[in-house]
Amino acid sequence: MEIRALSDNALDEELLSTQQQLLRLCIRRKSGQVDKTHQFKQLRQTVARIKTVVNQRVLGAKNGVQK
Repeated sequence: MEIRALSDNALDEELLSTQQQLLRLCIRRKSGQVDKTHQFKQLRQTVARIKTVVNQRVLGAKNGVQK
């Protein structure tokens, strides 16, 4: 999935979905049901990437830069 190719609405939906997955994984970790601990890092990095793209678009819109 190419994050930069997504629309603003799709980015918001993807961010919400990824954060929900991370929350569910944290809950499963507390109950001892997590086998693939590498998923925490992957999900946190995905959230950071999405937030970075959103922030770049906001700053670009403030500065009048259009792509």
